[in-house]
Amino acid sequence: MPITWRMDGRRIQVTFSDPYTREESERVMKDIFGQPGLTYPLRFLVDVRNSASPDIEFVGNAILFWQLHVDKMWGAKVAIVTGTEGQASMAHVSAQTAQSRALPFTLREFDQSELAQAHQWLATI
Repeated sequence: MPITWRMDGRRIQVTFSDPYTREESERVMKDIFGQPGLTYPLRFLVDVRNSASPDIEFVGNAILFWQLHVDKMWGAKVAIVTGTEGQASMAHVSAQTAQSRALPFTLREFDQSELAQAHQWLATI
């Protein structure tokens, strides 16, 4: 499965690898949201380093999906760990889109060299 995930308390690590689809991404999120005993607000570490950069349509659909499930995303933090300029650009677009829509969760892009900072940021309340 090109999108894998694991949960450790409040922190959820989602790892993308090629090929992946929007449908698979939404199915993974629904699986996560359906887990008993989730601790809110959620903290996501999204690792896209081993995948192709998403296109703008994928990013828009992801933001819309999270918007439609805002009850699960309220107060969430999403750290997107990137390895290429294209990945970083799309992560930045995602963060800016969420911010411009005044959504009640935060996305932030981290370069792969900033993985420790991503973990630290997710640990803060």
